[in-house]
Order: sequence, then C-alpha cells, then structure tokens
Amino acid sequence: MRFASRDDTHSADEPVESPAARRHIRGVVGELGLIATFLGEQGIRLTQEATDAFLDIVEGELLAAAATLRRRAGGDFSADGRVERYPEFRQALPGKAAGLTCWSLFEAWIAERKPGAATVDRWRAVFKGLDAFFEGRDIAAITGDDAIGWKNTLVTSDRSPRVVNDVWLRAARVGFGWALDNKKIATNPFAGVSVAVGKAQPKVREREFLDDEWRTILKATLTPPEGWDCPVSVDG
Repeated sequence: MRFASRDDTHSADEPVESPAARRHIRGVVGELGLIATFLGEQGIRLTQEATDAFLDIVEGELLAAAATLRRRAGGDFSADGRVERYPEFRQALPGKAAGLTCWSLFEAWIAERKPGAATVDRWRAVFKGLDAFFEGRDIAAITGDDAIGWKNTLVTSDRSPRVVNDVWLRAARVGFGWALDNKKIATNPFAGVSVAVGKAQPKVREREFLDDEWRTILKATLTPPEGWDCPVSVDG
C-alpha cells in the first residue's frame, strides 16, 4: 500500500492497482485522516463519487501532514507553504431553494404543528429577528457559519445567555429542524449551536443585620428556653 501523490508517474512494469486495492486504500485514508469526523463537523455531505475523489487527494497529503506535525512538535512553526497550493474553501450553496424565508418558515411550522398561543407569542420575535438579520434570504442558503454569526448578536444587557439558549436558539433549531424533516433543507444550520452560560454569581448582602433581624435576635436572647425555670435567689 502506498501513500504518495496521485500525480506520481509509474514505470511501465509497475503492477496495475486493482479496484479492490483502491477501495482498501481509501478506507485506510478515511480512518487515518478522520475524514468522516471532519466532514460531519463541517456539515458537508458528499456523494460516493465525490468522497472517493476527496480521499484520493487526501492520500497524497497524509505524509506531508505528518511531516508538518513533526516539525511543529520540534518547535518549528514556520508557514506551511503546501497549504497555499489549494484555493480557499467556500461551501457551495444548495442547488435547490426551499421557497421559504425565516418568517414564512415560522408560519408553515405553525400551520402544521399548531403550537400553543404562548409558544407562538414567545417565538414570534425570534423569527422576525431571523428574517431581518438574513434580509429575507431563502432558508436553504443559510449555513452553519451564518447561524453562528446570528448567535453572536443575541446576548445583550437585556437578554441573558440562558434566555438566548432556551428561547432564541431553541426556536431556530426547532423551526429549521421541521424544515429538515420536511426535506426543505439538507442540514439544520442551528443544530448544536449554543452560547456559553457562566455560573451564577452568589448574591452578596451587607454584613450588618437589618433592624428586624436585630429585634429578632434580641428577643430570642431574652426569652428563656422552654421548660427552663429561672432560679430564685435566697437572701441570708
């Protein structure tokens, strides 16, 4: 098995690689390169043909990547010129539009799911905000990066991270999840998106007791315990 550039020239007497051998090599490349994990994190779905082509390209980069990691481990953090050979990645927009804006998605979700009035009232501002932020864009054109960009605008002095997670992001996730279930979009861009929620700070009060507290304490000190008889002193 070889891990070399697919552009290498071979001698005429080199054995021709069989389809079974190529499938095996692609499987090993996929495991070593954590390809499934990478594509999942990026929200990318490839056809089998595209996956095979991708693995063939990655095969020629594995040894180079390992060499770069060895240099980094040895303290060499110089630029990796190999990366410059490739164009900047831009995820293609879906070829098929959903025919829904964020607001019309909300209306379609209401029409089918018929949620309670309280939920509709609570989530109305969310989808109005989404529609304004994305300027009426088709929901199929909203990417995971777009979702994170919107998320980063939500926490304000009047809106806590917990409210953002429990109301705003949950509403977006549910709405786009419905669109995914109904095959309007290929992926849910809000899946797994959340904001960090810090630990609640304990409320600190003044060190001094309040007047009512002082009175309670004083009363308790002057009241003899139940069942206790005050001793009587005898003169002489």
